[in-house]
Amino acid sequence: MRESIRELQFGVAADVVECVLRGRPSKIQPDGNGAWLDDLPIAHRVLPEAFGISLPMFKTMLETISVLYGSPSEGISPTRLKALYHTLNTTSIITIYSSPHPPRVQVGDLLLRHVLYAVVYLDGFNLKPCDAQLQNASAAILELFYEVLYMGYSAARSNLAFIVGASLCPPDKRCAALSILRLMADNCGCDDIEEATRTLLKEVWKRRDEGREDWRWSNVMTSVEGLDILYI
Repeated sequence: MRESIRELQFGVAADVVECVLRGRPSKIQPDGNGAWLDDLPIAHRVLPEAFGISLPMFKTMLETISVLYGSPSEGISPTRLKALYHTLNTTSIITIYSSPHPPRVQVGDLLLRHVLYAVVYLDGFNLKPCDAQLQNASAAILELFYEVLYMGYSAARSNLAFIVGASLCPPDKRCAALSILRLMADNCGCDDIEEATRTLLKEVWKRRDEGREDWRWSNVMTSVEGLDILYI
């Protein structure tokens, strides 16, 4: 039973990562209500240990996906979007710094918070990638990766945050982003993921520089072969 619950959590987590990468609603938790996870004692341990994030931040991620992508036919609810943005601005940051989790998990929560900011700005408020708020989110994500690597924390399962942060960075920060990617591969021994991520980023940057509307990582991942490994 315990192992089944653990597998379920891994399944939900994998689904959530794919939702953000593809910009689609959750197949497992379409309403974004993660309250059931509170009743699973193992949830408070699996997410920090396996994914480096806390349960409250994971539930905020579920809510973000539900708000942005959960009702394609009805569109985004302004009320829910405003409430989500308030959560990211206030409750989530208070929760992160007051949590009993170790620094590695606090950094993971901060990374995810900036990722959620980015997708809310892009898909909720329809900001352009060059907007200052998106550039700030990108800079914060890449800066946190320096901290992750400097402190010797594992960068495994952090590729979602890196893809979002690096995709949005300006041209003069791209070499630095690729250097972080190389350090991440050295950190967790994922050379195949590094190669796929590098391919993805170069195409994202190329499309952005050309002013194309289909520059998003989700567009590139559906049109370029060999990138399915990034959904893991």
